[in-house]
Amino acid sequence: ILPPASVSNRLSAYLYKIEHDPKGHKRSFLKIIDGSLRLRDVVRINDSEKFIKIKNLKTIYQGREINVDEVGANDIAIVEDMEDFRIGDYLGAKPCLIQGLSHQHPALKSSVRPDKPEERSKVISALNTLWIEDPSLSFSINSYSDELEISLYGLTQKEIIQTLLEERFSVKVHFDEIKTIYKERPVKKVNKIIQIEVPPNPYWATIGLTLEPLPLGTGLQIESDISYGYLNHSFQNAVFEGIRMSCQSGLHGWEVTDLKVTFTQAEYYSPVSTPADFRQLTPYVFRLALQQSGVDILEP
Repeated sequence: ILPPASVSNRLSAYLYKIEHDPKGHKRSFLKIIDGSLRLRDVVRINDSEKFIKIKNLKTIYQGREINVDEVGANDIAIVEDMEDFRIGDYLGAKPCLIQGLSHQHPALKSSVRPDKPEERSKVISALNTLWIEDPSLSFSINSYSDELEISLYGLTQKEIIQTLLEERFSVKVHFDEIKTIYKERPVKKVNKIIQIEVPPNPYWATIGLTLEPLPLGTGLQIESDISYGYLNHSFQNAVFEGIRMSCQSGLHGWEVTDLKVTFTQAEYYSPVSTPADFRQLTPYVFRLALQQSGVDILEP
């Protein structure tokens, strides 16, 4: 959808709450910081190139919800069935209240299992709904054990999730032992190269990676020294995907963070080499480099 010329540049609204009604309709609550939101407005999400049209609009008046054509500054707007919305999104200009907003990461995690194994997909669907309503709920499927893992801020959150799953979604679950979430960071700068057609490399690819530690809190940075004129985007993107996948589990099984990974060397044979060769070789090169560097264990 292209933005019409009439879209106001004054609008600034923050999405602070999402809920689902008994029929499963998604309800998004926005605080209008500046300007106004009008029915049939086409508005920008998160200062991106994505625009959405407001097809319904409510506000709260004297304690009850009413349909309106416009919601002004300092009032609450309610928009239904807007699947693109996530908590923390903003419409129009970025509100000052979220400029530089920091995110505290959970320090605990636990595997969760349904009492009835056949209800696993039901648990995943329920957790996804809860995540839409509260993005601080972080869950994933362990790529090695296939266990469903939930990151937690504390024991109270675990009890709340367990109660919600049982009372709202009618599924009983069991949480395994709660563990502290640690992270890993390379100790020193290292470079590792695996050459094409040199055993035990079974892939039609040469990959060189440089790993170097970064200051705490920096996260993962990926760079490439390889020209796209030599190795095209699909091959390089495969390497980047392999790097991100490798960082999910380091030498001790924890996420690897606060490092820069540079793609430094590449070779391929046309037409036998494929992006899959590069994607599958990358974790092996990354692992060898990480072993060469060693890791520091980072506590929460």
